[in-house]
Amino acid sequence: MKRAKGRLLAGVAILAVVAVAAGAVWVASPRAAGAPMLIFTQIRTDDAGWNGGDGPAQWFPDRSRIVAMDADANDGGVRVLTAEFHSARAPMVSPDGRRLLFSGRRHEDDPWQIWEMRLNDGRTRLLTPGPGWYTDPAYLADGRVVLSGRPGAATDAFALYTTAGTGAGLMRITFHLDRDLGSQVLQDGQVLFVSSPADQVNAGARYLVTRPDGTGLRLFYRSADQSRPGGRAWETEDRRVVLVERGGRGSAAGVGGRLVALAEARPLHSRVELSDRVAGSFHSLHPLESGNLLVSYRPAGGRNFSLYEFDPVAQRLEGVLSDDPAYHAVEPVVAAKRARPKTFFSVVDSAVKIGELYCLDANLSSLPPARASRASMGQRLRMRGLDGLLGEVPLAADGSFYIELPADLPVTLETVDDRGQVVRGPSAWLWVRPNERRGCVGCHQDPELAPANRVPNALMGAPVALGLARSKAGGGSRP
Repeated sequence: MKRAKGRLLAGVAILAVVAVAAGAVWVASPRAAGAPMLIFTQIRTDDAGWNGGDGPAQWFPDRSRIVAMDADANDGGVRVLTAEFHSARAPMVSPDGRRLLFSGRRHEDDPWQIWEMRLNDGRTRLLTPGPGWYTDPAYLADGRVVLSGRPGAATDAFALYTTAGTGAGLMRITFHLDRDLGSQVLQDGQVLFVSSPADQVNAGARYLVTRPDGTGLRLFYRSADQSRPGGRAWETEDRRVVLVERGGRGSAAGVGGRLVALAEARPLHSRVELSDRVAGSFHSLHPLESGNLLVSYRPAGGRNFSLYEFDPVAQRLEGVLSDDPAYHAVEPVVAAKRARPKTFFSVVDSAVKIGELYCLDANLSSLPPARASRASMGQRLRMRGLDGLLGEVPLAADGSFYIELPADLPVTLETVDDRGQVVRGPSAWLWVRPNERRGCVGCHQDPELAPANRVPNALMGAPVALGLARSKAGGGSRP
């Protein structure tokens, strides 16, 4: 096992990690001896509520801890990085390899917060305000942090927020009722995350992408067999996205744990399973420079998840890297420098209280019409909000529409025929950010479809300004 550790970390520029002390500002900690290492979360195998599946017990495991393992350590040798925390998980290393984000709570009754640790001197600071719960942090290109948060205790839904970690507070960037977790920042600067209905554990879950300001939200990937995303996905150097899928049609809840790769250019149509010849279950992963994967894996019939190096071509587990019967080893990351993501210019203007939404052809759809409709062509667009019907607007002759909506207001859309019966819909919850102009090709249409090169009729005029948009937006307009 010692030889396997050395091979895994050979040739990688890796920094040392030190033991942690927590505080609201940077707090010093004794510096540990440097050594190449990897970082991962340990979860106690006697935690009956954690089984590697889905649900709150998986996001906030009691008495979990983040540890580091040196390539030169004795077999099974780890150093606890969060010794002064009651629980901790979700480690993420900064692009420069110098800092570590994680979710943790210092005491049993504390909320879960986001902490940052400087790796050169072991100082930590708190990035999120109480009393909400926060998890799954990741670094944006400009040094800010994107995270999942539930600032109040009244709702079970976790939305995405960004923070500079300097006391400026949080900025919300997703606004639907779904639960948004597992954020990851891609090299193109977009945020990839798992979104699932808040009232169902990962039912209908899918991966979405958005820009760091919440604009440009779109579907990235959804399994065709109802498999559920297994948490944070990762991007490889050859522009693939690798992830874990669990369950699926006909599978028991919480089982499966398959490794999957997607071509980033066409994620909806490029799924390749990397572990179909491997028995057992995968929990989480991290790509390596060699092309192999560092994986958290539990053999069929095994008790705990351990860390292995996995060859996705040969589908071979090449040696256990961490195997402690008292703990599951999950969420591995390598403490190494990597390329910084690209940045986006933001169009969001908080002084503007509205945004615009358009569609090239609402009747262009991959879904059959609803049974209640006598025709496959919609005549009007109906909008619903959290409190019910918001209004209807006619579709243009070519099926297009162009409307103005209050910023950050979650809505669903459906097309109706001349009798008012639904043709297609409702859509998933969607919204526009302040000053955003957001568009789509069709209703429930393949988002990778290239539209016809024409100007839709609706875009030849001004957007339809609903009375609702004007009243709730406080009279704002696009500059």
